[in-house]
Amino acid sequence: MKKLLLFCCFIFSLAFFTQAQNLVPNWSFEQHDSCPYAPGQIYFANGWFNVAFAPNYNNFCSSDSEYTVPTYIYNKYGYTDTTGIGDAQIATCNLCSFCENPPNQRETIGSLLITPLQIGKKYFVSFAVRLMISPGWLANSASNKIGALFSTVSYIMPIDSENDISSNYTHSISFIKNYSQVYTDSVVADTLNWTVISGSFIADSAYTYINIGDFFDDSLTNHILIYNDTSYAYEMEAWYLVDDVCVTDDSTASCASEWTGTNDIASRKNTMLIAPNPFSQNTTISFTFSDGYSIRSATISVFDMLGRKVRDGTVNLANDEYIFQKGNLSSGMYFIIIEINNRVFKQKIIIN
Repeated sequence: MKKLLLFCCFIFSLAFFTQAQNLVPNWSFEQHDSCPYAPGQIYFANGWFNVAFAPNYNNFCSSDSEYTVPTYIYNKYGYTDTTGIGDAQIATCNLCSFCENPPNQRETIGSLLITPLQIGKKYFVSFAVRLMISPGWLANSASNKIGALFSTVSYIMPIDSENDISSNYTHSISFIKNYSQVYTDSVVADTLNWTVISGSFIADSAYTYINIGDFFDDSLTNHILIYNDTSYAYEMEAWYLVDDVCVTDDSTASCASEWTGTNDIASRKNTMLIAPNPFSQNTTISFTFSDGYSIRSATISVFDMLGRKVRDGTVNLANDEYIFQKGNLSSGMYFIIIEINNRVFKQKIIIN
């Protein structure tokens, strides 16, 4: 089994502290201990761990095209991040008509929430996914039932356990609940854009963990073969990138979507444009919000390629625009993180 969705940030433990807090640490997978170089290294992303089999961690710092950003499938097709430098990668199904693979094989990631959920309180959940397809290889299918399951216990798997098939299988079937608090019934088959899966629920327990994957039995999950390749038609695998995971008690503070109701798939209509980019002395950063929100100020942070903060502060905007000056920054690539009224944008900039 291959080991393995513009709005969140990669700054260290950044969360929403004005009106609401995102309870997911390292929610955009940017913060990392090490650069990934092999399958199954999701634990390199700070705060995340392997729940089932071996989910990939992709980061711009990797020297391997299969684990960097953009991420390539066997050097064929490149898949970019939501606008940042890191994301997770999971397989939501592995069906084979004659293989010895046991049922319900899939990859799942998990994280310990910053604080436990409060019983009786309503929470809003969102995360972004993007289907990865590569004709002629095992990434040939799409599926539904991708969702977030909250738990009071950790389903963490041991590090580097991908080859222990028996242990993996025993562990993975333990969380086939045929239920998750937020999920989509629609098959997610978009490879060009990120799809936001969002929903809300009222906590009935003091949940301490969030898990991302498919928690339904294979028989209850809809699998669609996208490419019927002669070489791999007997086997179906659905691979997805995962990014921008958000859990908050404020429906207006999502880091990935506009709320449309429980288990809805929402579209992203809020945008940030930086032009020109690359630039030599200055560039214009402009914003558009679908709800007509007018921007007066923003918090801006800039990081270099080593993750060092080289500039931050609060700036005033005119007509939803800000002129970003090179100032004392050297030529090169940077990541700019902008927070506006609990909405967080991130994007690469290049200074000539």
